[in-house]
Amino acid sequence: MNINLDLITSIIKKSIPKYAITDVNNVMFKKIKMKRDTFEKISNTEKEIVQKTMETNPNLLQALFDKTETAISSQLGLNTYTPLHSMHAYTGDVKTQMIKNLEKIYSTSQRALYTLLELSVKKSKKPEIVKIEKELLEKFGVKTCFSDNIEIANLTKDIIRQIVEKGRKPPKEIKVSSFWTEGGIALSFKDKKTTTEAIFLSHNINPSFFNDGYASTQQPGHVIVHEFAHIEDWRKNGMDKWLNQTATTLVNKERILSARELQIISKDVGEYAGGDVNSGLEVFPEIYTNLFFDGSYSNQIMDLYTRKLNGIIFQK
Repeated sequence: MNINLDLITSIIKKSIPKYAITDVNNVMFKKIKMKRDTFEKISNTEKEIVQKTMETNPNLLQALFDKTETAISSQLGLNTYTPLHSMHAYTGDVKTQMIKNLEKIYSTSQRALYTLLELSVKKSKKPEIVKIEKELLEKFGVKTCFSDNIEIANLTKDIIRQIVEKGRKPPKEIKVSSFWTEGGIALSFKDKKTTTEAIFLSHNINPSFFNDGYASTQQPGHVIVHEFAHIEDWRKNGMDKWLNQTATTLVNKERILSARELQIISKDVGEYAGGDVNSGLEVFPEIYTNLFFDGSYSNQIMDLYTRKLNGIIFQK
């Protein structure tokens, strides 16, 4: 298959909104002015072009995807805010406006990444997968697309059932992406009327993630529950407003864990959680996932989880 790089790149770039910020240094102190924050429509034909390229040369498309994802952050100016270093010093209306601006910027970034990932999701025609997708939508209201991966389809079906049995509200979307190579990613963004909550899972979840001592469990459904836990965190604590790396530890200063606390978490929860310096961003879902699968922790860990991270406890 001949690959038209310019065509593929132009399609992917449609996922980046024309987002213009005036006077970056003062963006926190006034409303953001935008030329356009909508997304260009990607046609079914264009989506098929991307998917065929993905099937024949996934490494090339992954490189284009990574490059475009980086461009999103750059274009939105996520790493260029000079006032952020002193964010915690502001109060009242000024800080409220800062947070509103960050929420708008981050939500736009999430929507752009969602659009990119949607390009990598292929609708299955396999009867057994179509049946599971229909059941999850009709019974639980969860929109799914498993891209011919029956193993993840069955696993997701079981996890959704457990989520509902535990009295939790399931995510709105779970899809399998051939682009995402690290296990999974949770996205949340607000439109005018609704909030989108989407989980994209990798076609091939890396088994090394479950090496003893790294993740908080070795359960097959760990990644699905972990990504759902991010959504649970955002629902309860509003973290979807300012998750980018630049702002996380500044806006959510009260969630920052000390080196000693992270050392304890690394030992008792797992190395993945213990390496988290972003205000408990990964500590919350790792502890949540262990508790979801009926695990338990010391009073010290549970105190950190409930007091500092405002964690969720399951009723037994």
